[in-house]
Amino acid sequence: MKRAFIALALVSALLAGCKSEPGDELVGKWTGVVQVTDEDVDAAVRAGTATPEIAAAAREFYGSLRPTLELRDDRTYSMRMGTDASNGIWEIKDGRITLRLEGVDPEVGYVMSGVPAKDGKTITMNDRNGQQTSTTVFERDED
Repeated sequence: MKRAFIALALVSALLAGCKSEPGDELVGKWTGVVQVTDEDVDAAVRAGTATPEIAAAAREFYGSLRPTLELRDDRTYSMRMGTDASNGIWEIKDGRITLRLEGVDPEVGYVMSGVPAKDGKTITMNDRNGQQTSTTVFERDED
C-alpha cells in the first residue's frame, strides 16, 4: 500500500512538472515572407502616404525580405527584418500572439500581432500597431 502511494505521488509530480503553458508549442525559430496585397498598395495610395510608383517599389522591396523570428521559452523574442532588429517579450492570449517591445507602453509598443495556425506550422501576423499595410507569414524552421 505504501509503495503504491509513493508510486502515485511520483507519477503525479512528474505530470505536474510536464504541464505546459499556452504557446509553448510556438517556441523555436521561424522564417517569414512579407505579403503586400494589391489592396494594401491601393489603401496607401488612397491615404496619400505613397504614390503608385512608391507603393509598387515598397511592395517589391518588402516581398524580397525574409524576416526571422526566434520565440524563446522564457517569453522573450528576437526578430530581424532586413537591417532592422527588435527584441522584447511575447505573449499569447485568446489564441493570439503579440510581440511587444520591452519597456514600451503596451498600447503603442507592440511590433506584430497575429494568429498561429492550428497545426503549429505557421504564424500569420500583421505589422506594427495593426496598421494593415502588410501581412507576414512565418513558417517554422527545420532544426
